[in-house]
Amino acid sequence: MTGQQFPTPQFPGRGPRRPAGDVPFFAPAAGEFGTVPPPPGVWGTAGTAGTAVPHRVDLEPLGGLGRAAVVLAVVVSAGDVLSALAEFGGDDSLLAGLVSLLGLLAYLGGLLANWIVVALWTSRARRNAARLAPGFPHRRAAAWAWFGWIVPIAWLFVPRQVVQDVWTASRGGALRGADPRIGLWWGFWVAGMLLGGAAFRLSVEGAGGAADALGLLSALVWAAGIPFFRTVLRTVAQAQDGVR
Repeated sequence: MTGQQFPTPQFPGRGPRRPAGDVPFFAPAAGEFGTVPPPPGVWGTAGTAGTAVPHRVDLEPLGGLGRAAVVLAVVVSAGDVLSALAEFGGDDSLLAGLVSLLGLLAYLGGLLANWIVVALWTSRARRNAARLAPGFPHRRAAAWAWFGWIVPIAWLFVPRQVVQDVWTASRGGALRGADPRIGLWWGFWVAGMLLGGAAFRLSVEGAGGAADALGLLSALVWAAGIPFFRTVLRTVAQAQDGVR
């Protein structure tokens, strides 16, 4: 009975039954289902041209380092202000000398610890930014996240460039621009450091009164920049964590 044709079975309310293996594949038109928001966190895209497959980007946490950096900045600032006040008062008593010494030790120890923590934060944030925006053109190599804070002359502008690029790359690599919050933090920090350097030179030259006044002003200016410093650290961390 070769070649004999049998009718295709019919079922109420259905069309003709398809032979096995002849299963159609219906692909949705572009944009038909819209964009499904990804789960909380930071996500990138991967896939061929015209597709967008969400995938998790593994990032290093910044929150703990950021909080430690702010606490250490407060310790450094408090020690600097305490030492400057003791010197500015002109009191030669043993108590004033002890207060000045304790303030100086807190300042120097906190400054070293703060450099280590801030450099760790900057280095980690830059690695995260490179994972989020692999093609973003950072102006400085990764090593400058550490050495930019201590290399003479470079400390005036390199750390700000590194942080600004991390800030921009963490937001999808938008056009680079000077964010006012970064500018305020950096302006207070540089001004405080320059005033402190001037105070030190005056003290070496024997101008004690002017040196003490500049030292106190330097400490107060540095302290005024801490809120902006905290804002920069928190904002970068939030951008990299996907919190808007």
